[in-house]
Amino acid sequence: MSEPCRTLVSMRILLVSGWAALLGACTTLGPMPAMTGTTPLPPERPSLELQLAVVPGTYLSSAVQDEQDGAPIGQLALVAEIGRLLALPGLTVGGRYVGKDSEGGFPEPMLGYRAYLDASRQIAMAVMAFGTRADGENDGASYRATRIGGEVGFDVRLTAQRRWIELHVVGVASATALWARGTYCVDVDGRYGVDCPDPPDPIGPMDSVKGSGLYPAGVVSFAIDSGRHLDQYFHGIRGAVSVAGGTTPRVEFGEQKSATVYATFGLSLTIAFGAAASSPSAPKP
Repeated sequence: MSEPCRTLVSMRILLVSGWAALLGACTTLGPMPAMTGTTPLPPERPSLELQLAVVPGTYLSSAVQDEQDGAPIGQLALVAEIGRLLALPGLTVGGRYVGKDSEGGFPEPMLGYRAYLDASRQIAMAVMAFGTRADGENDGASYRATRIGGEVGFDVRLTAQRRWIELHVVGVASATALWARGTYCVDVDGRYGVDCPDPPDPIGPMDSVKGSGLYPAGVVSFAIDSGRHLDQYFHGIRGAVSVAGGTTPRVEFGEQKSATVYATFGLSLTIAFGAAASSPSAPKP
């Protein structure tokens, strides 16, 4: 934004496919993750994966600022591989909570399919779909949005298959459709969003916008796996670091403009539990 945090942005956004007018300045509102964070590797047995992460993405609030920046976004996710229980190996269901309540965080269901692409189990692929409605309010800023999207991810094991340490590289391409609406305080020129003043100061000039779009993103992650091939109830742990680039909405003078590009990073920790193997089959350490 053109001025730091004096006047607090108040904004209301409805996003479909990557567009949003959002709050600005100090307030962050409307988290937009660039990836689901789901591990593309299909588990060898029915499994439950718990993930704590800061995933790469951006906030809709940046749409009304003079610079549209990316940001790591907090996420708690739970994914279950239920396909083997239904004679549909690879079927995956899950959900996540993205962001914080103060940022207009939201729950989002996920549905996908994961499979190995080669007999040696070195390359795996995942297809995930997601979507939700979201809204939030913070310091006078608010948004309302609908998002529907999908991603395709590929996981390549860089080392031999081992019980304790494996290195992987993951590539993800995603696209999110957004419909968004927002109302927010603006600067004296009416070009960018600013923080709305605290009471009892008068609210000042405000603007409202709405729009829609399709916003692609790409992510590359480097991961370390441990314990994935044990015959135990413990199905392994994965730590990963990600770098991402994507497109984000842009608003000036209360009107939607062409999308701009952002770049950011993320970190994740995933722990999996599930059924134990009926007979030993794990690779040598």
